Amino acid sequence: MEKYDEIFDALRRVLEAAEYHQSVADSSIKAMTDATAKLDRKAEELKGQIHREIEASLKSASEQAVNILTRKFHSANKYAQQATECYKRAVNWAAWKVFAVATISGLFVIGCTTLLLQQTIPTYSEIEVLREEKLQLESEISELEKLNPQIKFSNCIDNGRKRLCVKTDEKAPVYEEGYRILAGH
Repeated sequence: MEKYDEIFDALRRVLEAAEYHQSVADSSIKAMTDATAKLDRKAEELKGQIHREIEASLKSASEQAVNILTRKFHSANKYAQQATECYKRAVNWAAWKVFAVATISGLFVIGCTTLLLQQTIPTYSEIEVLREEKLQLESEISELEKLNPQIKFSNCIDNGRKRLCVKTDEKAPVYEEGYRILAGH
């Protein structure tokens, strides 16, 4: 039985130690629960304080931002009004420039056209001279054809001008002052 006593004695000591450790653990758990509750209260207080600080900072920062933006918008509006005035002046000036360029260009085109027409279209007196020359040449051709019907006449272009031509005998010699014998004689 002595063995049993020793076992019971050892079990009692283990039980006492367990009860002691249980009470220490309970005390630690209570202390941790209290600390957690205090920490939760402090966290809530800190959360409220941070919230109030952020709101105050945001309000101040937003007021500063509003003031800065207001000044910038006023400044931008002033520059926009100045730009509008400059644009209106530029539009008016551009209209006059376009009108002036169009007028000068129109006068230049009219002047060039007039000059070109004067250079290319013959005057009435020049037309009359050409008509008389044509009648005289037709008369001379008619007389030459009567004299020798074998002479071949044609129209040749010389320096852009239509001229009367006759066929010459290229084998015949060239005579004094450029005369040649007509082909067929």
